[in-house]
Amino acid sequence: MAKKHIVRSIEIGYGTTSSVTGETNEGFVIRTYPSVPVAVSHNIQSLGGDILSSRKTVFVPVGENIYEVGEDVQASADPRSTRVLNTEGYIDSERYKALFLGALKMIPDDEIDLLVCGLPVSVMPRKEELQKMVEGEHYLGDGRKVQVNSAWIIAQPLGGLLAYAREGGQDRFKEMKQENLLVVDPGYLTVDWLVTRGLMANENRSGDFEGGMSKILQKVADAAFKKFSTDTRFKRIKEVNVELIDQAFITGKLKLFGHKMDFPIHKGDERTPAFDFTDAINSVAEDAVTALVNRVGDAQDLDRIIVVGGPAKLYVHALQKAFPNHEIQVLKDSLRANVIGFQEGGKQRMRALARQAAK
Repeated sequence: MAKKHIVRSIEIGYGTTSSVTGETNEGFVIRTYPSVPVAVSHNIQSLGGDILSSRKTVFVPVGENIYEVGEDVQASADPRSTRVLNTEGYIDSERYKALFLGALKMIPDDEIDLLVCGLPVSVMPRKEELQKMVEGEHYLGDGRKVQVNSAWIIAQPLGGLLAYAREGGQDRFKEMKQENLLVVDPGYLTVDWLVTRGLMANENRSGDFEGGMSKILQKVADAAFKKFSTDTRFKRIKEVNVELIDQAFITGKLKLFGHKMDFPIHKGDERTPAFDFTDAINSVAEDAVTALVNRVGDAQDLDRIIVVGGPAKLYVHALQKAFPNHEIQVLKDSLRANVIGFQEGGKQRMRALARQAAK
């Protein structure tokens, strides 16, 4: 009986990290968590266990340090902690390696035949460096090692495109092979975009712009401070915590000083002021889309415009204004679309390699 090849996928984004840890009949098993590795002291935890106080985290050694990574990492993070990755040192930092090893530790397999990883569009020239880092044996602590036999490094938005093809089935995939496509991937730090013919990228029209979710959070936080600092009901406020704004985007409620307010538009009441932060949100999105249009053009030749990424819906308004003749299509699971596409593409790649080897 032929050996079953193990394909797994990891996407380390500026805001969140996702990893495909397995598959079931219902689909891929995925873990998604903040890209915030937290350095911990040796006396706080033991590498003999993956879970501290039942938190959904793992511990991994990197150099002389030990890092905690996972869904509940904010429980031990400094409240002022922010995402730590940046474009310049993206794959060089110890914290990137902590996120990578943490994602590997969440995967139960001790040998992976093909590991698919992604890079932002602007960092793709370093794909060979990342491939070299990913392939080989990795020590994960707790006496555990994982062997990665081969790695495939692709642009993150290409994962979203593959997920879009998977979502529509074989008919959509066949149609897309002959089409010009634009996939837009708003992330935490940057908005990346990829123009392709089928799955072949047009590098001259692809790019990125530092106008991602972090800019929206800061813009809204500034607008909120301007609004609240002039209201006598919120005395002596010096700043608005961007993490509270981040949570408000998730829950639809801004919680401040024990008050719960509708977000991003609040009518106000006897205890809280009225506000509307949609202009602040749209101004950041429009700046990013302007940069995109300057590179892509008026999109006459594009058959589809697809949006992926966690903040995808916040950019639809600006994209529709820029491309009024297109239907802007947002993936159902936009946050995890890239890693879903990585896994789908990896499985197809492994099957093609197996067929080629059998000839």
